[in-house]
Amino acid sequence: MAAGGYADGDTVAALREKGMEIHTYLDNNDAYNALKAADGLIITGPTGTNVNDVAVVLIS
Repeated sequence: MAAGGYADGDTVAALREKGMEIHTYLDNNDAYNALKAADGLIITGPTGTNVNDVAVVLIS
């Protein structure tokens, strides 16, 4: 699983070299696979945390 991704001035060129059109992926909300193909994913590995279980209580 990716923790995020990045794109720079070379991302579109890297995808075009592979025969991929960036707008196809953007139109399908599929940045993950486009960035994976362009080596633009940030993979951190297991962190041992679960940020989905954050709870906040406001007492006034």
